[in-house]
Amino acid sequence: MDNKTFRELKDKGDYHVVRRFTDEYESYVSGLKSDRLREERNWGMYSGVDYRQWDSAALEQLIQDGRPPTTFNFIQGYIDNVMGQVKSNPYEVEFDNLSPAAFECGNLAQELWDRDYSIGRFEKEFSKASLSSLIFKGVMQIYPDFSKGPTPIVGLREVNPLQFLYDPNLQTDNINDSRMVFRYGWFNPEQIKRENPRSAKEIEERLYNFDNLSYDRPIDKLADRTSEYLNDLIGMYKVIEATWQEEIEVDKLFDKDTGEELIDMAVPTMKALAKMNGSRYTQYSETASITKILRFCPALGMDVILAEGKYPFQIGRLPYFQTSAKNIHGQIQGLVDVIADAQVVYNKRES
Repeated sequence: MDNKTFRELKDKGDYHVVRRFTDEYESYVSGLKSDRLREERNWGMYSGVDYRQWDSAALEQLIQDGRPPTTFNFIQGYIDNVMGQVKSNPYEVEFDNLSPAAFECGNLAQELWDRDYSIGRFEKEFSKASLSSLIFKGVMQIYPDFSKGPTPIVGLREVNPLQFLYDPNLQTDNINDSRMVFRYGWFNPEQIKRENPRSAKEIEERLYNFDNLSYDRPIDKLADRTSEYLNDLIGMYKVIEATWQEEIEVDKLFDKDTGEELIDMAVPTMKALAKMNGSRYTQYSETASITKILRFCPALGMDVILAEGKYPFQIGRLPYFQTSAKNIHGQIQGLVDVIADAQVVYNKRES
């Protein structure tokens, strides 16, 4: 979403912003339906628990016939064996090869590995994302890490791939080509207030209104309280975070003598410096990308924005890196996709 469109929505009011982003989220869910079903199936095939390697029709027939369904899970052993090779030879696994989307930050990722290897935190996160990429897709995120003190350092962590949505129209293996990406999770009100302290008072008021007041206007004008966004039975709300890139014009000075770019200056200062030094400095403009986020909860209110603004770390691209065993023009394929049919045939033959 470009800055002009976002500003136009903000001028109309927060309701129009949240409504637009909710519509975008729902279009992603709809567009990725087949991929998400296949991803859930792949995880079921990997775990094998609760007869998830069986389709419902075959499982029902076996139960009717009084034949116990058998699961000989060789998929998990195969995937774990490949994962063991990755863990035993970490320096032979190039980040760029594992994920073409991460080539711009490959060196940064390697530095994070070197720095945190002895601690074990990065190794654990990398292992989880690598395992996910073998099953279907793995997602890692560059984030502000406060574990070492009040000043954040750059951290890299695994993101739940089942709660991450990329552009359904993406036709490359670079996640940064997505118009925007979405993350979501289920939280209770106290967790939402703790993670979004600036909106805590508004959240409290909205919860009170839902419990004690009635509204004459249609519910979708206030909030979307459908099961998609609210599990009323256990009091859990879906919180969604959108992340996207905005293109902006950045004024720079180029020093002809040293070849140095001077960018961290106010525009008037740049112009004055260029004027004073004559032909030594050349002023020009360049397009740069800034990463922005918007966090919202449709069940709390279509006019409530939990958080918005710039992402804490600006790295010139989206802070997410998506990996998979194979990605052909945006079509993801995990190792499970290749061997799932053999597993199904084997289980049926032995039952």
